[in-house]
Amino acid sequence: MSISFPKTWTSERLNAEDVRDNLDAMKNKQQKLGGSDMETSLSWIDTHHLMQGRYTTTTNMTENISGTFAGRNNGAFTNRTSYCTRYISDELTNAASRKYITYSNITFDILRPCTLFFQWHMVHQSPDTGGSTDGETHIHVGLNSPIIAGVAVDHIVAEQPNTSTHDVLIDGTQITNGFILRDISSQIKGYNIGLAAQSTVEQCMNISWSVSLECFYM
Repeated sequence: MSISFPKTWTSERLNAEDVRDNLDAMKNKQQKLGGSDMETSLSWIDTHHLMQGRYTTTTNMTENISGTFAGRNNGAFTNRTSYCTRYISDELTNAASRKYITYSNITFDILRPCTLFFQWHMVHQSPDTGGSTDGETHIHVGLNSPIIAGVAVDHIVAEQPNTSTHDVLIDGTQITNGFILRDISSQIKGYNIGLAAQSTVEQCMNISWSVSLECFYM
């Protein structure tokens, strides 16, 4: 049976009490649905609306009706290493000089308007090389382009003096982490999200990291 609303309006003034009573009636009806409340004579969904989620092993990505989920990580010194140095991008203020950080980006298809949630955690090694000036590396989030400016606060990895007597891999070690939340209003094929950098140091090696993406369709 249909919902019986306590209040229906013609020309009366709307007030909070009547609205609240009608909302309560809807909540109560929701808890007591029966067969007569369903339209069974007409189809309300087609089978092509349903699809099995697809998992791609090479990119560690799952694509579902509700969205796309993916992640990448590296945790061993002998596995993968990426670099962001002045030999790749000798600039800190010009966004056009930013370069993607290798292995930290995810490319996927946005099929409908969505909300993107991207986060990362990265360990950098940027020791002082004994030069006349100390540089630094700026880490950014790249949204379908490495040169986009103003989408997030720069994460700075400063060159640090080599004062350790132990293994070089602990000299100048720093950690950056962060996230970005962004709404996308249209379909975009081959969208890329990940990390980009610009640097004025001679050495900045990324030795371990993890990135993850959650794309929720609205």
